[in-house]
Amino acid sequence: MDSQEYLTTPEPILIDVLLDKRSVDANRRTDHRSARTEQRTVADLGVGLMESLGYTEFAVQGGDIGAGIGSRMALQHPEKILGLHLNYIPGSYKPASELRENSTGEMAAYRRNAELWSRTEGAYSLQQATRPDTLAYGLNDSPIGLCAWILEKLHAWSAAVPGSELPFSLDEILGSFTLYWLMRTIASSVRIYRENAMIPLHLKESERIGVPVAFAHFPGEMPMPPQAYVELGYNIVQWTEMPRGGVTLRPWRSSACWLMTSGHSSPRSRSILLRDALG
Repeated sequence: MDSQEYLTTPEPILIDVLLDKRSVDANRRTDHRSARTEQRTVADLGVGLMESLGYTEFAVQGGDIGAGIGSRMALQHPEKILGLHLNYIPGSYKPASELRENSTGEMAAYRRNAELWSRTEGAYSLQQATRPDTLAYGLNDSPIGLCAWILEKLHAWSAAVPGSELPFSLDEILGSFTLYWLMRTIASSVRIYRENAMIPLHLKESERIGVPVAFAHFPGEMPMPPQAYVELGYNIVQWTEMPRGGVTLRPWRSSACWLMTSGHSSPRSRSILLRDALG
């Protein structure tokens, strides 16, 4: 099976490894001030993990932070990536070239929407990218504060109607809170925004993510650049407009980067957290 066929096949794909943002955070929970784990490093760790499990080729799915990690994997290790599936384009993405004049209207609309989103919804991102530790001390000290910080984003990002119930079970929500609280990983969770801001995904003149890329666009997602702009830096072979869903309906473990192997894997294939591999 070639790379493009792998991305578009209707057959189920076995998922062997999940790099969850909470597990990435857990590896550095002991001293968040000295830890540095940005997306380039996590991408290398993920590829190393797959190699240690015996896989020489695999596909990647990424959303939110995972979209950046997946993009870095494809950029840094293209020979190992069968295909890349994304439902978000990293906010720092910038291709080496610009769009032709006939597409500038779409870009202008995108930039207006991005500016509006930044003013109305982006305060958390700016705080986490500039003063993460100030926020982290408060959230690590108060379970109510931690719940409020996460729950507000779950509601906003799920495209839920104001006053309606969230499209997640109570067990899912409390499970996520508990992981952050017991492992004290909210500090490293917010710090990765600062670390990523220092190394934006700006492609150089000769750089392009050349592995086959399939993209799923959810209507409730954060502002997304037009397809033509994305194609300047990504080898898009499939672009799907999803009928519904927001940021956290990706699946809802929204910061995850899934590593998927082809059909020769065992049906008993397991999900392994990056934390376990890092010891």
